[in-house]
Amino acid sequence: MKIHISKNGQQFGPYDEEQLTEKIVQGSVAYDDLAWVEGMSEWLPLRQITSGSTEVPPPIPQPLPSVVPTPSQFAKSEGRSNVADAFSRFLTSYKGEVSESIWTGKNISKKILGIHEAGHLRLAPNESPLIVLNKKAWYQFGGFGWSGLVITNQAVHYCALKKSFFASLVPIKAKGVMPFDKIKSIEIAEHDACFGTAYVGHELRINDAILGYVRMGTGIEFDGEAILFLNAFFDHLAEEGLLERPVKEYAWQ
Repeated sequence: MKIHISKNGQQFGPYDEEQLTEKIVQGSVAYDDLAWVEGMSEWLPLRQITSGSTEVPPPIPQPLPSVVPTPSQFAKSEGRSNVADAFSRFLTSYKGEVSESIWTGKNISKKILGIHEAGHLRLAPNESPLIVLNKKAWYQFGGFGWSGLVITNQAVHYCALKKSFFASLVPIKAKGVMPFDKIKSIEIAEHDACFGTAYVGHELRINDAILGYVRMGTGIEFDGEAILFLNAFFDHLAEEGLLERPVKEYAWQ
């Protein structure tokens, strides 16, 4: 399916689903942007696409007048570079237990960081790790089925498993990095829905796009403390204006 996107009176695309997901993750396309696919009679928000009857896109609706940002919106924009300071305040205020699957700040050893560097992590100059999720378990030979996160002062680095019903049988890696200045929301979301009963991971969602499954810990069952810690940090970033919204509630809770 090819999807056309309208932003500010201009038309972009068409994109296939993989290209569109990448645009959403990058922040250049939002679920509230107008979209059209062949067969639709009008442009609709991307999240509400339904079938129609036309074969060519109708005229693109004219954009609404721009809104002058409020002081709080300016604060959000200016604060995006202060993730490290926000993390320090978060550690001071966090009252929950910290999972053994999570390492923070000075507790991040070269050995733990090396596991991620061997698989997916490439740090930029002046980039410092704040949170590391997961080491390798004894049964993950050659990294089979392994996934993890590294959150730095500049970005979120991830090694996830592509979301699929057969992800537990054929785990395909989805690796990437997302700078904080491109992130509007981030959360550890739904539990996996894969074939079988073995735990594979939880959805990593950035800007409402599912990047894949990330295992919370390396045990047979998921590590609830790891999820609570990460989502509490993401909520804290939203409270400080570094993200646009807090974490939603999901069934695993």
